[in-house]
Amino acid sequence: MRIRRFVFTMVAGLSLMTTVAHAQQPAQGGAPAQAAAAQPRATIPVAVIDLGYILNNHPTMKAEIEQVKAQSETVGAEFEKKRQAILKMMEELRENYTEGTPDYAKKEQEIAAQDTDFRLQVVRKNKEFDEKRAQIFFTVHAQVTGLVKHYCSAMGTLVVLKVSREKPDPKKPQTIETAMMQEVFYHQDAPNVDITNWVLESLKAQAGSAMSAPMQSAGRPGAGAGTLK
Repeated sequence: MRIRRFVFTMVAGLSLMTTVAHAQQPAQGGAPAQAAAAQPRATIPVAVIDLGYILNNHPTMKAEIEQVKAQSETVGAEFEKKRQAILKMMEELRENYTEGTPDYAKKEQEIAAQDTDFRLQVVRKNKEFDEKRAQIFFTVHAQVTGLVKHYCSAMGTLVVLKVSREKPDPKKPQTIETAMMQEVFYHQDAPNVDITNWVLESLKAQAGSAMSAPMQSAGRPGAGAGTLK
């Protein structure tokens, strides 16, 4: 009786194993592709980015900064002419008027008012150009942030760390110091880990789209991004 029960249990166990094995095997007729598609996509939990490299190679930022610089130099040349004119008026004041007289005081007050107004113009223009430069960096930061978020969403990345890809060079002490101070001591040299090139190519694609269709590209961070692999 015990032997019969043992044999029955063995047969039932073998039948169950056979059923499970058949269930785990892919069905015929395109099932392997379906099974591969059903597999979860590999995630990249941590990635790195060389923001300095991106800023140095940004497709439009350098030209925009140079444009602001040119405007600043033009205004600076005009301000220098005004400054020299005020200095000349002060020299003429000392040459043509006697200090302590009402005419001297009146002319001196007029020159002082012009000088005060001139200094205020300089302060305002400097602030204006500083804000223009800040707006450029703000826009670039928003572009990069939008692309990084797009990448993280697609690849399941939780953290993106800043790194410098410049190789340490004993003839350039600064590069050694940068390497030693860098918080990311090692990262895998793979395109899905170092996303610097992907972000840069996406920025170039955005710039190209903006030139061909500015109205369609406006306000769309992440548009024209490179293919995620």
